[in-house]
Amino acid sequence: MHFNTQSHTYLVMIKAWAITCLVASAVANAEQTPAEEVNPPTHAVTTTATPDEGTGNALQINAEEALPATEPNASSLASSVEPENSKLQSKEPVIDLKGTELDDDPNEYGFLEQQIDRGEASSAAASLDVIVHQIETLHHRYHEDLIKPLTLLGDAQLAQSDHDAAIETYARARHIARVSQGLFNEAQLPIVYREADVFRSLGDMRSAAEKEEYAFEVARRSYVAPDPRSIPATARLATFYISTYNPISARTLLMKAMAVHEQNGTHQSPEAIPLLRGIAQTHRMSRFPPFYVTTSDDNRLEGPTPGLTTGELDGQFLVVNSFPEGERALQSIVAIQRENFPDQPTLELDAILELADWHLLFGRYQAAHALYNHVFMRMAELNQRPEEFFATPAMLYFPRPDNPRSPPARDRAEITEGLVSLGFTVTSNGHVRTLKTLESEPPKLMDFRVRRSMRIAKFRPRYVEGQPVSAEDQTFTYRFPYYAAKEPVLEMESDSDAAEPGDAPEATTGGATDPAASNLEANTRAVPENESAT
Repeated sequence: MHFNTQSHTYLVMIKAWAITCLVASAVANAEQTPAEEVNPPTHAVTTTATPDEGTGNALQINAEEALPATEPNASSLASSVEPENSKLQSKEPVIDLKGTELDDDPNEYGFLEQQIDRGEASSAAASLDVIVHQIETLHHRYHEDLIKPLTLLGDAQLAQSDHDAAIETYARARHIARVSQGLFNEAQLPIVYREADVFRSLGDMRSAAEKEEYAFEVARRSYVAPDPRSIPATARLATFYISTYNPISARTLLMKAMAVHEQNGTHQSPEAIPLLRGIAQTHRMSRFPPFYVTTSDDNRLEGPTPGLTTGELDGQFLVVNSFPEGERALQSIVAIQRENFPDQPTLELDAILELADWHLLFGRYQAAHALYNHVFMRMAELNQRPEEFFATPAMLYFPRPDNPRSPPARDRAEITEGLVSLGFTVTSNGHVRTLKTLESEPPKLMDFRVRRSMRIAKFRPRYVEGQPVSAEDQTFTYRFPYYAAKEPVLEMESDSDAAEPGDAPEATTGGATDPAASNLEANTRAVPENESAT
């Protein structure tokens, strides 16, 4: 999306407006001064804002550049709170003349982007509000020059944790982009992805899925296969499905992206490594779910409804054995690293280690130990101290246990942290043996569930001189939030209920009740199942 010189003119107009305000303020102050102290003006003061030479470079938003190379981090959005700027305490926005000096910047909005990045989001938002108002005054509310400043305004609002305002601003920018440039123009992709990231940071995964799938549909219509520009959008949606435990849909998309690589002859390039690793991850997720599955109809791995019913998608439901396809994907990564980075042997060793873990998880112990031994010896040749790297077993798989049901709202106190500490031995094949509970708080709350998950956990074993050995006295601590018990409310004794002198004590039947015992059940109530443990 290109911007003409009008946007540059808007910024110059802002400077002129600010200078005019300063002059008006000076004149007003002069009128309030006593007459005997005012010297008659000897000449008139005229302020004129003249645009600098040149039109500046045009800004182009590329959909590929807007796509992150890795899974997006939903927590970073929620934590990017920017401090308020001290210059914006008045109701009217104060325009800093230095803040609008964009003439030397090749990107006329670059300074405002830098303000948002360095923690001056409130100041940037004030400037962007003025720019938006100027464009609306000169043109109309749906002019395409509004797309960029509205998008940046949403970024500034998000940096100040005003999620509702950011969602509304992004939606307006996307609507203007669709009206002015076409319903499925790829220029709207950066805006749509911003909307998806906001919904994800708020935990609204359904709305986030709708935005991610809409962006994929826009890219699919804009970049017809085998256009390689379709790969980033396809990979991003697949990454989203992996993060929401939807491996079937994710694998379908990843294989479609790899097909585009093959048609372009780039399937052996480093750019294909994230797709291959993702394919293996989906097979691993199908065979080893990240949470403990108690019933056969547990459908948490399906995630949000993808809305992409295709022949390839239906075919992935028929895949029974996940081992061969995942193995081939990881073997391809090893070959790519060896061929493209011969001077960086650690990249190849990391890929071989990942392949060895794959064999161990699926019970191919002989192949796994051969690969581990190769990595051990090669690290020794490179003086990378393999004895330290393989000194402690590394956990490869631990299904997260479900939390107990939460108590009714009236019985909930503050959330606190519980834990279960286990001791065990890891065998030479990575299995857990001699499991015992070392500590539990609250007692017996999560012991059974954590122990049940640990029994099927898998570890990369300890290696000594290139050979696998058992590792005793290993410990693992699982922490989780839960609702503490409410303190019992003691009612004050009224005068009418007080015993009169000489009255006999009231008779009781049964033993006394221990308050601690009565609260034991309340102490063992945890947070809702959908609240993840740490």
